[in-house]
Amino acid sequence: MLKRARAHGATAIAIVLDLPPDLVLARNAGRPDRVVPEPAVRRQLAMLTSVTDPVLTAEGFAIVRRVRTDADLAAVRIEDGAPESRLGDP
Repeated sequence: MLKRARAHGATAIAIVLDLPPDLVLARNAGRPDRVVPEPAVRRQLAMLTSVTDPVLTAEGFAIVRRVRTDADLAAVRIEDGAPESRLGDP
């Protein structure tokens, strides 16, 4: 993804879903199709502590945004700003 962003002159933005564990577990339990086993979710949550803003910046992300609350998540809007001529590019 970072390589593609650089190749197209795009800004790479990391959006980190850093939500409270209770919220993550509750949402997972309420999934209608497939619930991820709780130990797997807890492992992912534990691994999230190593995903720091400086690490993501060092990887090449120009901007790091963290979503920490349910209200933040509800407010997230992602818009594709690619010009029409680039939408079909691989």
